[in-house]
Amino acid sequence: MPDYYVALVKEYLELQGFIVRTETKYEIQRKDKRGIERTSWGDIDILAVQIQDDKVTKAIIGEVKAEYKTEKEIEELNQEKFENAFVREKLGELLGKTNCEKYLFCWSWHPSRKEFAKKLGITPVSFDEIITFILEKAKEHKGWFYLKDYPNVMLVQLLKSKGYLKKR
Repeated sequence: MPDYYVALVKEYLELQGFIVRTETKYEIQRKDKRGIERTSWGDIDILAVQIQDDKVTKAIIGEVKAEYKTEKEIEELNQEKFENAFVREKLGELLGKTNCEKYLFCWSWHPSRKEFAKKLGITPVSFDEIITFILEKAKEHKGWFYLKDYPNVMLVQLLKSKGYLKKR
C-alpha cells in the first residue's frame, strides 16, 4: 500500500491515543510446486495498541487499501491478512496475544460490503471518516493545530482553510 495512505491512517489512530507501528514484516514458510520449502515475507499495514496502567486495553490489526473491495476480496483479505497463521504468530510474538480487532481502511465503502465486512468481524473505515475526524480534531483546538510529525493533519487543515474541502 502506498506509504501516504498508511501514514494517514497512522495519524488518525495516533490522534485517538493509539501507539502505531506500520509495515510490520512477518515470515511465511511455504512449499513451492516442487515441494521445496521457501521463505517469503508478508506485512501488516497497521498494528496499533492503546495502553492504560501498563496494560494493552485495545489492539488493532489493520489493512489499508486505496480502493473499495468486493465481498470476495474482503473475504480473501480476512484470510490472508487477519486469520493467517503466520500473522497470528507475529501478533503473539509482539503483543503476547493474537485476538486483535480487525480493521479494513478503504477509500470508500458500499453499504452492503460494509455489512459483509462486519459479519466477518472486520471494522470498516473509509478515508472520508478519517478526514472528517481530523477536521473535528482541528475544531476542538479552535482552528489550526500544529503537530510536527503529522503532515496529513496539516494538509487537511490547509485544504479546509482554502475552501477545497466542502462544508458538511
